[in-house]
Amino acid sequence: MLAQDPCLTQSIITNTFTTTLGNDDFDIDYKLDCKQKLATFTLTTNTAGWIAIGFNTHHTMPGADLYQANLVNAHAAAQNSVALNGDVYPHVNQSMIHGTPTASRNASMFTATFTRRFDALNNQIGLSLSFATPLYLLVARCNVSDFSFGHVADASGRWISDKPVQLFTTQPPGPTPPPSPHSECEKHPSGSLLVKNPFVHQNGTPSTDISIKWLHNCVNETTTIHLEGKSLGWIGMGLVPLDKIDPSAAMNHGEFYMFYVDINGTSHATNRHGIGNTKPVPDSVEDFVTTPIVSRINNTLKAVFERPWKAINNGSDEHHAIDNGAMRLMVARGLEASFSNWHHSQRAVSPNNIDFFKATPTPTPSPTHFNCTQVEYGVLEVGNPFPALNGTPVANIELKWHHDCAHQTTTFTLRGHTLGWLGMGIIQPSKMIPGELMKGAEFYMFYVDVNGTAQYTNRYGIGNTKPAVSDHEDFVAGTPNVTYVGTELTVQFTRPWGDIDATGQHTPLNQGPLALLVARGTARSFSNYHHSQKALVKTPLDLKLQHNTPSPAPVPHGNECQRHPTGSRFVPEPWPVAKGMPPSNFWIGWQHHCANRSTTFEVRAHSPGWIAFGLIEPSKFNSGEAMKGADFYMFAIDNSTGAFVNKHGIGNTRPANDSTQAFIGTPIVQVSSGELSVTFERAWAAVDAEHTPLDQGPLQLLVADFNTYHHTQRAVVQEHLDLRLTKSHVPPSDNHNCTANRDGHRLWFLPFPEHPQLPNTNYWLGWHHNCENMTTKFTLVAHSLGWLGLGFLLPEFIDTNEYMKGADFYMFYETDNGTLGYTNRHGIGNHSPKPDKKESFVGVPTISKIGTSFIIEFERIWSALDDQHVPLNAGDLKIIAARGEMSGSKYSYHKDQRAILKGTIDLHLPTDCALFNDGTLTYDDVYASSPNSSVVLSYRHDCDQRTTEFNLTNPSSGWFGVGFKEAEQAVVVDLYMFAQNGNQTTYANRHWVNGSVPSRDAAQAFEAQPRVNTVNGTLQATFVRPWAAIDATGQHVALNRGPLRLVAARSNASDFDSVHYERRVLNGTVEFRLPPEPSCSLFHTGNTTVVDPFPHNNTKQAPTDYFVGWEHHCVLRQTTFTLHARTTGWLGFGVILPENVTQNAKMTGGDFYMFYMDSNGTSHYTNRHGVGNTRPAKDTTQNFVATPSVIQINGALTAVFTRSWDRVDATDQHVELNGGPLQFMLARGEEPSFDNYHHNQRYFAPKLLNLHIPKSPSPPLPPPPPTHSPAPTKQTGGNPCDTVAHFSNNLTMTLGTGANAVVVDIRYTIDCKAETIEFTLSCTTLGWLAIGFNEAPTMGGADVYQAMLDEKGAPHARNGDAVRGDVNQYADQSMLIGAPHGIRNGTQLTMTFKRHLKKRKDAGRTLSYEHPLYLMVSHCDTKDFTFGHATDVFGRGATKQRIQLFSDKQIKPQTVRDYRGLVVIHGGLMLFAWVFLSNIGVFIARYLKDVGHKWYVTHRAIMIGVVSISIAALVLSFYYTEHKGESHFVMMGWNPHKIIGIVLIGLALLQPLLGIAANRMYIVNRFETPIFPDKVHWWLGRLLLLLGSGNSFLGLVLLAATEPIIRSSTMVFFGCVVLIVIFFLCGQFLLGVRHHNNDTDMSAADDLSPLLGVNSHRSSHSIKLNRFFSLSLVMIV
Repeated sequence: MLAQDPCLTQSIITNTFTTTLGNDDFDIDYKLDCKQKLATFTLTTNTAGWIAIGFNTHHTMPGADLYQANLVNAHAAAQNSVALNGDVYPHVNQSMIHGTPTASRNASMFTATFTRRFDALNNQIGLSLSFATPLYLLVARCNVSDFSFGHVADASGRWISDKPVQLFTTQPPGPTPPPSPHSECEKHPSGSLLVKNPFVHQNGTPSTDISIKWLHNCVNETTTIHLEGKSLGWIGMGLVPLDKIDPSAAMNHGEFYMFYVDINGTSHATNRHGIGNTKPVPDSVEDFVTTPIVSRINNTLKAVFERPWKAINNGSDEHHAIDNGAMRLMVARGLEASFSNWHHSQRAVSPNNIDFFKATPTPTPSPTHFNCTQVEYGVLEVGNPFPALNGTPVANIELKWHHDCAHQTTTFTLRGHTLGWLGMGIIQPSKMIPGELMKGAEFYMFYVDVNGTAQYTNRYGIGNTKPAVSDHEDFVAGTPNVTYVGTELTVQFTRPWGDIDATGQHTPLNQGPLALLVARGTARSFSNYHHSQKALVKTPLDLKLQHNTPSPAPVPHGNECQRHPTGSRFVPEPWPVAKGMPPSNFWIGWQHHCANRSTTFEVRAHSPGWIAFGLIEPSKFNSGEAMKGADFYMFAIDNSTGAFVNKHGIGNTRPANDSTQAFIGTPIVQVSSGELSVTFERAWAAVDAEHTPLDQGPLQLLVADFNTYHHTQRAVVQEHLDLRLTKSHVPPSDNHNCTANRDGHRLWFLPFPEHPQLPNTNYWLGWHHNCENMTTKFTLVAHSLGWLGLGFLLPEFIDTNEYMKGADFYMFYETDNGTLGYTNRHGIGNHSPKPDKKESFVGVPTISKIGTSFIIEFERIWSALDDQHVPLNAGDLKIIAARGEMSGSKYSYHKDQRAILKGTIDLHLPTDCALFNDGTLTYDDVYASSPNSSVVLSYRHDCDQRTTEFNLTNPSSGWFGVGFKEAEQAVVVDLYMFAQNGNQTTYANRHWVNGSVPSRDAAQAFEAQPRVNTVNGTLQATFVRPWAAIDATGQHVALNRGPLRLVAARSNASDFDSVHYERRVLNGTVEFRLPPEPSCSLFHTGNTTVVDPFPHNNTKQAPTDYFVGWEHHCVLRQTTFTLHARTTGWLGFGVILPENVTQNAKMTGGDFYMFYMDSNGTSHYTNRHGVGNTRPAKDTTQNFVATPSVIQINGALTAVFTRSWDRVDATDQHVELNGGPLQFMLARGEEPSFDNYHHNQRYFAPKLLNLHIPKSPSPPLPPPPPTHSPAPTKQTGGNPCDTVAHFSNNLTMTLGTGANAVVVDIRYTIDCKAETIEFTLSCTTLGWLAIGFNEAPTMGGADVYQAMLDEKGAPHARNGDAVRGDVNQYADQSMLIGAPHGIRNGTQLTMTFKRHLKKRKDAGRTLSYEHPLYLMVSHCDTKDFTFGHATDVFGRGATKQRIQLFSDKQIKPQTVRDYRGLVVIHGGLMLFAWVFLSNIGVFIARYLKDVGHKWYVTHRAIMIGVVSISIAALVLSFYYTEHKGESHFVMMGWNPHKIIGIVLIGLALLQPLLGIAANRMYIVNRFETPIFPDKVHWWLGRLLLLLGSGNSFLGLVLLAATEPIIRSSTMVFFGCVVLIVIFFLCGQFLLGVRHHNNDTDMSAADDLSPLLGVNSHRSSHSIKLNRFFSLSLVMIV
């Protein structure tokens, strides 16, 4: 049975087990709380110090997640650490430990208990505990209580389990898991059986073997079976248990599986059972676990299906278990693609029985010759990798794969549950970056949209953000198959083993085990982020392909194949209309297989007969005999069977059959609706002289079709077919000193400091050049304990502060378990080199180790693959040597075992420039007006001067020219124009953008005066230009930035401004193979991490490292920065020129960039400049090229922004990036507002930041903006302060409604530069008026500004905080600027005052664009600030929404209606009900029962009135709170008045029911009062009386807090309480309590009869009432 996580059915799991340390037991008791996800461990053993338990993914101590506990001075403590290098390193964040640990000692026995979380924190702290991923368990102890002391080194101090321990079990976990119940499955997880040629030959049927392979899933108890064989129709297999074989009917009792693919490409599968020697009958229930996968290539059928081990319905004979031993195997096939077609003679019983659980003899592969078929299938189960998230389904992830060894591709099947998309990522473990697991990984993402359409994408990771879309998707064999059932998504896709291009965006499958990442989204969109729904799978994805593929052959220079692996060409209706021939277009597509040096073509066209195309090199093409020498491929459908042939042209006759057919495999020919579709593969090279090579440049394409001979149905396609396979260059014979210097070596004596475990030895490097293939083989010999490294560095790029930066490293190692390996990396600073996107090894390095001595051989190409590599042929090289130890599979730091070796080495290799320093490009028939005209451009590079001389022949009678444009960018053409008019030569350098006439350049790129000559009547021009673009205007194109397109142009006029000219973009691209510009291109990326830069004291911020990364865009003269650090508020980064740094004001002259994300998820950013040690001022012009990206996840903020290298205006507010190394500053704030000061959270870097940007002239700067802006113009949006210096606006608020409404007019002006705002308020009032600002539409806590004219007309203003209905004046009145002024016109008062935009230290609120506030106004008719405003709607009002004052648009605020009158009515009703009415009702029921039944009627009426009035008051309170924008129930947790009130009303509704029940159940002559319902009714009434009175008083206090006029009412309340007490005392002693019981109706008045002088038993009730009122009156007086 499949093991199940007990947490799915139980909330608590407890267990225990014991191991030993030396002679002592170590007891572990634990409890797993599945609901809270907490694990509590109790550890007991003999120790005088600390005790520990740890968890790890492998059988070692390093990397373990360790938990220690001790007891010191009766105080228990626990610590969470990571074990590394024999020591423990406590985590700064100790929140993996939950709660407080406990510990005790009993003699020498120590017991400690602590609780830890299941899940690791942010996948960085701790290791997660889960059922799906058991961990190795380790325990340790030490006799010293100090956690920093290590355990005893032998078995008495530490123990590690020999296998992972499954803690999630109710069975004894033990140190080793119990043996698997499927031992046979684990011994033989896969197998195969080949049935050799089982079928009788029948006319037309292909001969075939039947291959059956299988792979078990031991966990799910299923088996995946792969069936393959050739058939014209269907193919099938059957299984019969040996005890059910029927000799007379072989098919009887058989279970059969049958498959085919129809003519539409749809696959079909069925599960049937045999009932004799007739057609099998379909099963009532098919036992396919998943939908079978059926494919057909030519006549070969492949079927892959999964079935359970057991029979799914044991009560019938339809299915059979496959785990009960050997079975008879039958195979069959049909002649037609239909299950109704009978197999006839095409059936056979295998001579060998099949046993799915016995070993299948297979040859053992040698380490050097790997057999792919032995690892053809695989599966990886990932148990519930995602953390719980509301609404997301629990999901196991299943990944299966099937290798196609012949085509070197792998088909993956991915299955899991998701609400949106599902994805997987793969990355080589050596290239993983801690903290950025997604960076460098290749991702595949899938979902099915609401229309049922499958969506898929291939992406690559660029950091902890959404992956970027790959330039080329590596899906092959059609589009992925995506199905979605319920919440389960199933995906099947195929991809090649290798990397399809050189972009580094794809991960090869055949370079060893891979790290697997899985993720899912909650929405059906790739823009939906996974958030917590991602995981790094602990088990590596081992596809076992690391030895099966030889190193790919060297790709032609320029790597065109990898850059352009696919392409297509569409030729619209190439043939003339002919009788019987349908109109047709011609389409040809291709996909290159760079490693195999072959190409697959797909061709489509309509034809009733055949279609064909031919290829010929343009130099061999003869337009008179177009077919001669061409390589033809012809295809047709003959009697529903595909026909094909490879021929060669011998003239204008039918092509002749080739001696050798160039097809690789069998072409596939299909027809649909008259359209022929053909797919075939051929090699790049010509197999003989009858064929045309594909890799010698663009080809001439010929196309034809017809039903017999083509006649007119033939065409020569005008534009050449460019397959983008660069023509291989042949080096010169002497190869520029390579042949004379093929071999060399260099020995460095004792380069490393002494090492205690290594001999003092030398470092030897030898080399041998392969001049023909332009590669060099190196031999390296040196001693090391773990790894050995070699680095190349160009001397001109040495950074004296960071020697490793820019170096090209080759590292070789031996792991702790003896595995040898290698890696290619690049230096980014003085820390661990980063893995290269593309390794430059040619073939597989040879590594041998004898003792500590490494002997290494590896080969690499001369050129640099990309900017992460150093070319070998660029001159002298600096060598860096290093060595270190290995920790498992990780590199340990080399410490002092690194050396910058003395001198340099010269490999005497020709540079790329020297190898390809000249050439000629010829283009025929360029211009339509002159069919025989040719454009010829020859060139020669000057490698020292970094210039190129061009010689141009472009036939023209006027001006002529040539232009360059980047291959991937078709906007700007860099044009060079020439003309000769008589003896006068003219020339110009111009550029085309989109205009009809080339525009004049700002600067001419000619190095010298061009020459224009006439040769044989044809004009030629010779000119020299530099490789680089001469300025940053974008008008020039660099020659050394990659492939270029050429543009030819000419005119009959000599005037360069003539609009009459011919222009043609020439076919193909040209790459001059010139070295890039120094610095920027070589160091176009970089980063630095500042460890813990900010102080920890006086801040609530968490400790953090600060990451700064950058990428230069050299052509655009821009740099993209990435900032990453933890912050609760904003994050800042600044640069300053070192010469401008001053010690007293370090921020002066700085260029600052600040970012934060607010609580709504909106990003904010600003560019500012330092003006001293104060807050930076906002820049006049923001230097952001595009909108920055700001993301905050789990407290960490990431900001990505791009800025220009240059200053963007003529002010001194910006710092140029290309002026050399810069001083940089880091800062952060606690609040998400740029107004928040950093305080001590600032860091001034001691080292300069070298961005390696070359110094170059900057483009002209725009003039600075005027100091004083004119009147502001209307803006389209955003902060007006970004564009103007000051602006004004106005708004109006209305207090109350009707004729008595008060209109408050508010006008204001904001001075952006001075950061002030001036208000002018006007309304009808006799006293003061005020404006306030708050975070809520309430007065409490508002920042209030009052203004008035006193009796003498003098203006006054003050600033205060609104608290409890009053305005408390701030001691610091510095928010106000200057003196106010005002004017009164009758009752109309107008006041003007000015305040700061930003709050002072202890006063005010900040007004900003980023954080609008609610606005409120009020007024008072008394000329005294201490007098409050009117409490009704005419005295004050607030806006319903936050008001954006930073706007030049019309502002129309809505005023919140004042419902406080409802509060007064509510309070009055409650006081009347519970202080007055309820006490009267109680008094009547307690003392006046002798008046007869009238007491009950009166009491009931009064109490029903109390309840009714209370309900009405409750409705008013609800109405009030809802119109305030609050909820009565949401606020309950913070307001006891509301809680008591709701409880009171609920109980009050119950009380009348009890009273009615007491009346109905009353017995006249009872002797005692029953508890229910009478006494319950009494005591509930007393409780309600106390609650009602007390809550009324509480409400009165709350109202008085905001309404000063109510405060005196509290004294009235207490007076009423005193009167009520007096009346109840008099009633108690004069009237007495009456219960109407025979034995208890005696009052206190009866007991006081001697004092009163009467006999109370004989006194009449009226006498008692008279005395009661008399005594009450006396007491009140």
